[in-house]
Amino acid sequence: MNISDILLEFRKTQNITLLECTNMNISNEDLNVISIEILSWLKLEYKRTLWAKEGRHISLKPLHLTSTYSWCNSLTELMGSDNIFSQVFEITDRNLDFKSELEEEYMMTARRTAFEKYNPSKIV
Repeated sequence: MNISDILLEFRKTQNITLLECTNMNISNEDLNVISIEILSWLKLEYKRTLWAKEGRHISLKPLHLTSTYSWCNSLTELMGSDNIFSQVFEITDRNLDFKSELEEEYMMTARRTAFEKYNPSKIV
């Protein structure tokens, strides 16, 4: 199971044990926003890889975290303990990205999974 599968399962079941952060004081609302933001970012990153294959001058970008949002602060707090987030991601200069030691195949699979399976309903 990659990070996208785990976040998608969390969105469906709301089972926080999947995120390995049951002993942390982070609201379910923040955990939901974190999962939505990461899945949306991964989905966009996969689109960027497709655009690059088309010859567009596109590069992958980290997810920027802004301290004025509670979910960003909660994610930063999550990264300070041993859980699924800190095992897969790292924060550098207020930017979240995959850990550099992860294999490219894992990262591409996570991006592709988010692209294919994360399809939030649109509010009109």
